[in-house]
Amino acid sequence: QEKETEEGNVKFIKISKENFMEELMQKLYENQIQSVLVEGGSRTLQTFIDQNLWDETIIIKNENLLLENGTKAPKFNGKLTQEKTMRDNVVSIYRNL
Repeated sequence: QEKETEEGNVKFIKISKENFMEELMQKLYENQIQSVLVEGGSRTLQTFIDQNLWDETIIIKNENLLLENGTKAPKFNGKLTQEKTMRDNVVSIYRNL
């Protein structure tokens, strides 16, 4: 996003790459946002995990969709709290220890 804008009930907030996490936490605080869903790439997810800024992780695996050169999943320690199969997918839910 190039600039800060609002479109309906969606607000776009510009944050620099250099101080991303610090600025993000400050903007969330300023906007009184207490819950965030992060669906990023491996690097973004690993940043949140490394800074212990996560409560729950949902992993969806489909053994029929094997990629030889896929992106490695982030590494984390968590407790498996629920697992279920939905069609060809295995959905696993982990909580932060």
